[in-house]
Amino acid sequence: SLKGGLYASYAIFDPVPPHMSGWIPLATGLAALETLEDFSIGARLKWPNDILVDGLKIGGILSHGVKRGEKRCYVVGTGINVNNDAPLKTAVSMKDVLEKEPDLDEVTTSFVNHVVETLSSMKEEASVIYNKYRDSCSTINRQVEVNTSQGLVEGTAVGINDDGALVVDSNGNKKIILAGDCLHVD
Repeated sequence: SLKGGLYASYAIFDPVPPHMSGWIPLATGLAALETLEDFSIGARLKWPNDILVDGLKIGGILSHGVKRGEKRCYVVGTGINVNNDAPLKTAVSMKDVLEKEPDLDEVTTSFVNHVVETLSSMKEEASVIYNKYRDSCSTINRQVEVNTSQGLVEGTAVGINDDGALVVDSNGNKKIILAGDCLHVD
């Protein structure tokens, strides 16, 4: 990990009913977005796991779920470029955007608070989380190419369904994509 960034991995046990599990990384991305807003940085979310500022990647989310008996555990990893030099030309850091170094401890505290608040409210306020994410998602209404385990899907991203899946209109056929690498092509 690059020095000066926020990098966190954490385990969450049975946070939501199984049908909502696709929202765990999306809701975590929303928490990261709200953290950036706390520091006056406007960002957007790119389905499924990127956080962008003016089209440049400032952070990302990865998650993996496992089930043991009736228990489900999700390991979520989050990275936000805070005071590190952005590793690629397609990336940016909070320091670059603000033109000063934010306090890493303050950023971390803000992020942890937003993650706890967002994930703990998902069961009761799912529609609020869904709508916030959809409003913040730069992928919707974009031409996309999504590499999935079943192959490449091309078309217009028309929404995020209640399972957290990307809905793509591909030549008049609606494709539901639960996971994949999404590229905005327009």
